[in-house]
Amino acid sequence: MHSLSNAIVLTSQGISFLHAGTDFLRTKHGEENSYNKPDKINWMDWSRKADYLAVNQYHRGLIALRKAHPALRLPTAKQIRDSIRFLKPNLPSVVAFLVDGKSVKDPAGRLLVVYNASREAIALPLPEGKWHVLANEKRAGAKPFGKPLTGSAKVAPISLLVLSAKA
Repeated sequence: MHSLSNAIVLTSQGISFLHAGTDFLRTKHGEENSYNKPDKINWMDWSRKADYLAVNQYHRGLIALRKAHPALRLPTAKQIRDSIRFLKPNLPSVVAFLVDGKSVKDPAGRLLVVYNASREAIALPLPEGKWHVLANEKRAGAKPFGKPLTGSAKVAPISLLVLSAKA
């Protein structure tokens, strides 16, 4: 769930904000409001980065994806309204939307972003054409990986899928 929640932040419009240590699962020992707690609670335990390297690399990949695709950073509310179309997958725990990146010359042309908060994998019908994977439950980055998808895409439980219309 942690990776999905931060993936939502990093693939949403607007300014992204991640708390320090989120990329290595900083805990603060369960203290929700630690502003007046001692250093033992608030310090950054950098050794956790090695323990959670896969989480750190996933976050780095999501940041690279966001930097490489201006369609994920549309500059005005009007461009956001004009460029995003929500799909209706008819599943209560799934949000899916297309972002048209023409106005910002996004190299992908269009991006398909899917959030699956369900504990079950889903099959999502894809818009026409070949779709190239930029992010899934295990990996994220600026360049496509794996085989192009057509027809439908499997979205793993509690995960993100980002597809590009162009390789």
